Amino acid sequence: MPRIPYLDLGGGLNQGKPASGIADKEQVDIENFYPFSTKLIRRGGHRKLNTTAAYAERLTGIFPYRPEGSDAVTTIVGGLTTIAKLEGTEIEAIPAAVDFSIGSSTEPWVMFEYKDIMYAFRKSSNQLIRCDGTYYGAAGLVAPATACTIAEGAAGNIPAADFFGVYTFYNSATNVESNPSTASAKLTHGGTKKIDWTGIAVSTNPQVDARRLYRTLPNNTGEYYFVDQIGNNFDTTYTGDDVLVQDMGRSVSFFNGVPPTGLLFGSVWKERLFCSDGALVYYSEDGLIECFDEDNFIPVFPDDGHEIRAIHAYGDRLVIGKTNKVHYLVGTDPAYFALLTLSDRHGCASHHSMQSAEGLLFWLGLDNVYRSDGNAVVGIASEKLEEILKTATAAQLSTSFAAVYPALNWYCLTIPGVAELTYNYKTNAWVKMSTLAGISFMAEHFDDDYLKQLYTTDTSGNVYLFNDPTYNYDDDDTTIGNAITAYFITKDMGDKTGEASVAVMYRVHLLAEQYAENITLAWQRSDGTEINSRTVSLDYDEPWKTYSLSTRRQAKAHTRLKVTYTGAAQIELQGFAVDTDSIQRMATRPH
Repeated sequence: MPRIPYLDLGGGLNQGKPASGIADKEQVDIENFYPFSTKLIRRGGHRKLNTTAAYAERLTGIFPYRPEGSDAVTTIVGGLTTIAKLEGTEIEAIPAAVDFSIGSSTEPWVMFEYKDIMYAFRKSSNQLIRCDGTYYGAAGLVAPATACTIAEGAAGNIPAADFFGVYTFYNSATNVESNPSTASAKLTHGGTKKIDWTGIAVSTNPQVDARRLYRTLPNNTGEYYFVDQIGNNFDTTYTGDDVLVQDMGRSVSFFNGVPPTGLLFGSVWKERLFCSDGALVYYSEDGLIECFDEDNFIPVFPDDGHEIRAIHAYGDRLVIGKTNKVHYLVGTDPAYFALLTLSDRHGCASHHSMQSAEGLLFWLGLDNVYRSDGNAVVGIASEKLEEILKTATAAQLSTSFAAVYPALNWYCLTIPGVAELTYNYKTNAWVKMSTLAGISFMAEHFDDDYLKQLYTTDTSGNVYLFNDPTYNYDDDDTTIGNAITAYFITKDMGDKTGEASVAVMYRVHLLAEQYAENITLAWQRSDGTEINSRTVSLDYDEPWKTYSLSTRRQAKAHTRLKVTYTGAAQIELQGFAVDTDSIQRMATRPH
């Protein structure tokens, strides 16, 4: 009676191949167990954080907002038409700026922080949005709509000459400034007097807390130099401008236009925001990610007929994923950017699937999941996840999202309506990680001590902590504390003397610690039909726990073992073994 031991369970999922092509450590199906070294561990719980009530809208964005000097992280979430935050156990809407609204969409949000401001945009929001935790509104500052008036004032030192003046709206906290107003009427100054300014408009944008005044040099036009700043957003006059040429500051910028409309996704790279509407890549001014010149865009092979689907900052490269190829920018200045190609065969399906960790870049293509070290590109999923990937539609691929969790070397990928998957990029192992609450978004988060976590949202308006090691249950919209079901199914096995052998399975042995829990063992045919099953206890102190489970009356050439666990403890399985005996080979059986 041969005993077949399996002491390495770290291979993960491998679907769609015959038993001869599946390693002993791999499984034809595995869910909610994850490989760690050579063992399998039941994942942690999916704990709902807003236990008071669900938010009024579906949530498809999460961001850990922590301005400089703050002792705590604020979890910002994006809804269909609003932006909100998690306060304790309740999700509260953040007020919108006056006359500002967000178009409804179920598309995932892009969220990031820069200079203590959280920014967000997505398909259908149609613009870059800024949020300081107290309100949200349109990013960028529209130039003043009216010109000011300059006139001679009291006695002073301004020389006789012709002058023009302009002014801008300004945010002193972020250094964001608008383009200038149209120029004032010409002032023909008689000399030895100051200049007084009137008609300086007040901005309705709540981020404006100052206005800046600029004036031409004597008898000059078209260039304006800094005179002074009005440090509020209510005074409409400025009296006593006596600034001489040698004391004037830098010239006003005409490149501080508002962000483009129709933006879908983007990333901050080298102190600029790079973003796309699917056709072009736009970039902001240096250090001013709300300010865009109308000529600041990069065509990325616009005549190839393919869409831009992703932009991701990857070290000294900005990766740009199109549906046919993946390219990248290098350089330090727009004048010297170089556009190169990382992969000319493997395109990208989704911006949110493109993630990086420990020098590796990952993304979901239209036919595979890809990994790159910046040079080689390797498909990592098609052979192992064949049955899953072939069912995904183009729409499901385009809205897929992912997050990385370096503590466990995880790249977590969700293809909506298809599968929730986790890939260990150190061991090349895939598993399915299904939750009772259908995940609508996942993102990296961190706690107040800067330790990384994974947060998720669901379609009902809830926020969760994923794989909580201190919590043993799965919450959903209606119930707190559901049991987690985890299972794995081995490849077809016999007596290891040949694939056509007909074998009788007698016993199953599990190598595990003692748990006051039960586990279910079942023999299956290759088509999933159950032959025999038994629920047994793990509450024994022996390392190897032995259970009788026979297939004698239904011996088949291809038999699989399914191990199912539904319990509270996060059990670890270090291995298993089966006792088997061959009946006879298929070739010698009577017909």
